[in-house]
Formats: sequence, structure tokens, C-alpha cells
Amino acid sequence: MVNLGRSKGCNTCRRRRVKCDEAKPACARCQRSGIPCLGYQRNDQLSVRFKDQTQLISSRFRPEPIDAGASRYDRSLRPAPALPYALSESYETVAVNFFLRSFLTYGRSYASSRGLFENIIPTLSTVTSDSPVALAVSSIGTLLLNSWRRESGRPELALRLYGQTLRRLQLDLQSPSAAKAEATFLAILLLQFHENLSSVLGLSKAARTHHEGALVLVRRLPPSTFESDTSKRLLLYLLNTELSSAIRECRIPPLDLVERVRSIAETMSLNPSNKLDQIGVQVAEIQVLFTQLPQGYCGCASPAGAHIILLIDLYKRAIRLQSALSAWEQSVPDHWQPRQWEPPTPSFPAIQMYRGICEIYPSIQIAAIWNTWRGYCLIVYRILVRIHASKQPDILSLTPQLPDDPIEPAAIELLQAVIDAICYSVPFHLGNRTQPRGMLDLTQPEFECPAYYNLRTATISQEPIMPAEEHKRHLVTQGGWHALIPLSQVVAQFSGNRHDCDCISDVLRAGQLEWIRGQLLRSVFLLALDKNKFMSSTVVDHDAEGYAARVRDGLRLTCGL
Repeated sequence: MVNLGRSKGCNTCRRRRVKCDEAKPACARCQRSGIPCLGYQRNDQLSVRFKDQTQLISSRFRPEPIDAGASRYDRSLRPAPALPYALSESYETVAVNFFLRSFLTYGRSYASSRGLFENIIPTLSTVTSDSPVALAVSSIGTLLLNSWRRESGRPELALRLYGQTLRRLQLDLQSPSAAKAEATFLAILLLQFHENLSSVLGLSKAARTHHEGALVLVRRLPPSTFESDTSKRLLLYLLNTELSSAIRECRIPPLDLVERVRSIAETMSLNPSNKLDQIGVQVAEIQVLFTQLPQGYCGCASPAGAHIILLIDLYKRAIRLQSALSAWEQSVPDHWQPRQWEPPTPSFPAIQMYRGICEIYPSIQIAAIWNTWRGYCLIVYRILVRIHASKQPDILSLTPQLPDDPIEPAAIELLQAVIDAICYSVPFHLGNRTQPRGMLDLTQPEFECPAYYNLRTATISQEPIMPAEEHKRHLVTQGGWHALIPLSQVVAQFSGNRHDCDCISDVLRAGQLEWIRGQLLRSVFLLALDKNKFMSSTVVDHDAEGYAARVRDGLRLTCGL
């Protein structure tokens, strides 16, 4: 758990676990050893130390005995006994540790970071325990722990902490300073994450109040405020969330934010996720342009010459984007490439795979980046198919070196391959899980999941592999969330889109959309987002399109889990 006890000795000696003479400003032991002395933790700051008490805490959350005749779903949905209100402070500490350990550590690195979670722990070590950042972390942790214990509604403690965060943030904004700007920016982003999380857990639409506040803060503060690597990563995250919202709502992200991030790209090394966001801005633009076609437009039925200027512009943009997306795919590290996995032994229940294929990745975060790329491909390839199906002579003449109908078959094949790849990633995210997630899943994971640690090939063994225990915790806490995003996008794209026509309606294989709908509903069930409607494993008959829309409303600003 997070321990806020007294700090003894300098930070260097504490990390080396040696006795410190506590000399100021630098201890003699460090000076004799030629090691930089990192100084002493201030008494009014938050000192984060970890002590694993998961077994102790989870034992308090064991469900009460249930009649033998009750179904396993009834048993899994029974909430754990509530802690007494008198223990609220201890509960807060447990909740913070639960958030830090379960969501901010496993499977995360700056190589695959989108800019938010990886900055939380370093910032916590530099702020006071009653700062907006620390309070926001406590509120998020409490909300998450409450959800994992399956208690109904928001807990009182999380609401109180949320209110305290708002009050402290308001005071900081009334007396802004360059020293506080970075932490203030992070606190605002954490409040928006809290809003996203609350909305998804309640399957409601997320408000973007705090996100808009972050945009205002960036516009008002001078560029020099964002010179540190931490602040630059936070700006990259802000663009990522704004871009996710723009794609879902079919609009163009703010150009001033895009330009600010482009200037950052010239001063630091971008990881593949950040580079993909640069392409995503153009994807959002072409998506908006396509929706400007008149209501009821259908490329394959449109009269010759209709909307030809817009179609030609869209066609050229789509071809350029197709090349950019292909170049990104070739540029990612080799160990990021998806690898096919086969079950070493039959499992029960069986791992649900589409066409018997499962592809695995080093982490859920890396898989999420791949599915973001596939989401962009989905938009671009669909536009290519629908435009080229119009068979406009002016468009066909743009590629005279190719046969008369060169793009449509190729784009359809690419589109099908992208959707297949999304399906192949689902078992990596969900394994063979059949019950809603709960606290005991973190300490006694009784399920099978595809992962790198199952492989024994030479190419994989050269890369760091997440141990089985860590990977299962990683999958339980984050797999379902990241499966929901691409699945809901496919369901939304292929369910009554007003620009669809006969040229694209048959792209999916027979039964594929039904399989995707079933996996989306399964993810909702495993996350216990709507437990009143899912009391058994038979969920396919429910309204998948409705849940896809509600999930996308809740995740309108990417819920970074």
C-alpha cells in the first residue's frame, strides 16, 4: 500500500538501503562513494512507498457464502462487504495503492505512453499530499476500487475527494505560477479522466468540461511553460484525447493545439503512438470532408460528374493517407508486430477466437495503439472503396498506369484484413474469461490468456517479457476496456451508416458482424458495466448497437485505462 510515513536519510541512501548520516546539504556517505546525493524528502510532501498488502486486503473483500444452487454469475455479482465508515482513511490509502499498482505500472513504458499515466507517479513525489494532483489520484482510486468491489453508485468518499480536488484546483488557478503550472495541468487532465471513468461505468455520455479547461490553460500560458519533458508529454496526451473525441464526433481537432504539438515534435523524440496521432489529425479532416457529401449520397449510384471536385480531393487525400499509414506500420519496432498464438493445451472454457486465430502483443497498451491504427485504416479504406465505386472517369484517370478498376478490390481486401486483425486481437484482451471482473481475479486469476510468456521462439526471448502473473493482472484490469474501443467502432461503422451502399455492405464475411457484436457485449459483461442486464453468459440477443453508442459516448475522450 502507499505509506505516507516519515522520511529518514537522504533519498540516495534510502534507495540503496544503507545507513545515512543525514548530513546537510549532502550526506558524507554519498560524497565518499562518489554518488550524487539526491537530498532529503520535505516533510510536507507526499512520499510514495509501496508495500504489497493485496492478499490482506482481498481477504476482506471475499464474497459471503452463497447457496450451492446459485449460478456462477449470481455469485460473481454479489458485492463484497463494505468497510466501516470509520476506516475511510485506510480505505483511501488502499484505493490509491490499487490504482497505482494495478493501472500505472504493469505493461507501461514511455515507449508506448500516450502521455498521462506515466507522469503521475513522478509528479506525486514532488507535490504535497493535499495538492490537486494527489487528491485527484485518491478520488480516481476510490472510484475504481468501489467499482471493482461492485458497490452501487459513486462512493461518498470519492465524491468528497473529487470536491476537494476542485476546490484546491480553483485556489491554484486564482494564483497561478510557473512552478505550479505543470502540476495544475496534470490535475485538470486527471479530473477529465475521472469524468470519463464515471461515464463509462454508468454507460452515459462524458462531459468535457475539464478537457475544455485544459485547452484554455494551454492557450493562455506562454509556450515556455511547456518546456519540460513531462509537460510536453501531457500536451501530447491532450492532443490524443482531443483527436479521439474528434474522430468519434466527426469534427476537426483545434488547429492551434495541433500546431503547438507539431512544434513539440521538433524538440523531442516521438514514440509510435505520438507519430500515429500526427496521421490521425489528417484522418479526422478527411472524415469530415466525406460527411459534407449530400444526405443520401451513394458513390456507386451517383450520376456522372456529381460532386466530382470534392470526390477528387477526397481521393487524393485518401491515397496519401493510405501511404502514410502503410509507412507507420513498417516503422514500428519488430517486437511490436503481432504474432500468432496457438493454445498449448485445450482450455475450459475455450478461448473464443475468430476463424481460430489469435494474435498477441507485448502489452495491452501496444495492442491499443495497433487498434487505433486499424481504426484510422478503417476510415480511409472505406472512403476509398465508396469513392472509387462511383467509377467517375476523372477519378479513374488519376491512376492511368493501373487497370480501370484498381483501387476498389484492393481497398476491399485491405478493409477486410483490418477488421480481421481487430477480431484476432480480441482473445488477447479477454482470454477465456466468462465472469465479471472482481478483486479475487487480481490475486487468484483462474483463467487462461494468450501472452508472450507462452512463446519460446528466439526472436521473442530477446525482448523483455511480462511475467505470467503481471500479464494476467494487466489483462484483467485493462483488457476489457481496450477491447471495447475497436469493437464499438466496427459496430458503429457497419450499422446503418448513411453513406453506405451496396458496394461495401458485403465487405464483412458472413457472421463476422454478429461475432463482433457478441464480443462487444461480452466485454461489457466482463467489465460489469451493466450487471442488471447481464445475469448470464447469453448476451448476444441484447442491443449491441445501443451499447456501442453508449460506450463511445462514455469514451468520447479516450479513457486511458
